Amino acid sequence: MSEPDDVIIDPDRLDALGRMWPGDCGILSPLVSKDADEDIVPGQLTDTVRQAVDDRVRHAMDALVHPVASVELTDTGQDDLHTWILYSSESGVEIGAIVDAADRMSVWPASSVRARMLASSAKTGDEQVEFSVALSQVEAWVMGALLDLQRQSALVAAVAQQTLDIDIPATVIDLQSLTNALDTLARPENQESAVVVLANEPAWAVLWLLCGVSVPEPLSRSAVDRALGKLAGLGLVVNDDDDTASLTPNIASFANRFLFPERLAFLTTRYDRDDTIDEDELVCYRTEAAALCLIIDPDAPETVHILGGQPGLWPALVSDAASQLRPLRELRSPAP
Repeated sequence: MSEPDDVIIDPDRLDALGRMWPGDCGILSPLVSKDADEDIVPGQLTDTVRQAVDDRVRHAMDALVHPVASVELTDTGQDDLHTWILYSSESGVEIGAIVDAADRMSVWPASSVRARMLASSAKTGDEQVEFSVALSQVEAWVMGALLDLQRQSALVAAVAQQTLDIDIPATVIDLQSLTNALDTLARPENQESAVVVLANEPAWAVLWLLCGVSVPEPLSRSAVDRALGKLAGLGLVVNDDDDTASLTPNIASFANRFLFPERLAFLTTRYDRDDTIDEDELVCYRTEAAALCLIIDPDAPETVHILGGQPGLWPALVSDAASQLRPLRELRSPAP
């Protein structure tokens, strides 16, 4: 990959150049569509503008007209919210962009933007993936409820002991209570407000995260039982009788560490596949001791890919995406 060295184009200049730059914009281009702006003067003037700028700006703008891949990162844990984007052209030229809180984009060298991406996600620690699964929406909701119920037990123990203990045993969970909790979320009057309601309930952090991916649906006891069967087969749950279930020890240990999520981040990869956007989005919620990630494939909305692991998992995913510009689902593929 190559990149224009030391190029910086501020938002006002980028907007002006984008309106006059020759060439039809591709579907991943951040530039203004020529067809959508009646004030743009086409033809010879745009070619004159292109020749008038220096080589660094010319290469950057040419790459932004028709990029074939992009990686975008937004981390809500920043004091000054920015989105960092890397674009790659078919010829291998890379260019970076930064979008500020006012939605104004400036152009930067790809190496500078990549370094900022990695710095924003930096976290010391193991990057081990402790579980990686592809679940149906129903299975994901049941898994989320089990994780949150285990977290609640760990929170109660932490208050009682005045210390965090990741080794507390897996809680035996009454399945009727689990079904009732999910059914309350899925009631028609609660579905649209579930994200808002759970945002103020830290004990339901995993279900809150899932609310941003899929709309809860009413779950019968039989649907819960079928989901538990799948989760047990994947080694995530122990379901020895008809009335209770618990997480396996390693998954319970993860839940015990995922007590106080504090940073939410979004990582998106996009590819131009014959003028069709191939997009993956990863949402990550992190604590000091764990990271929980959801990978969303718009082409398979019925499936939720869930990864959980050590705190170093998130920066490893960002590094992989930013350095390889490959679809997220190819980087740490969930088990079938």
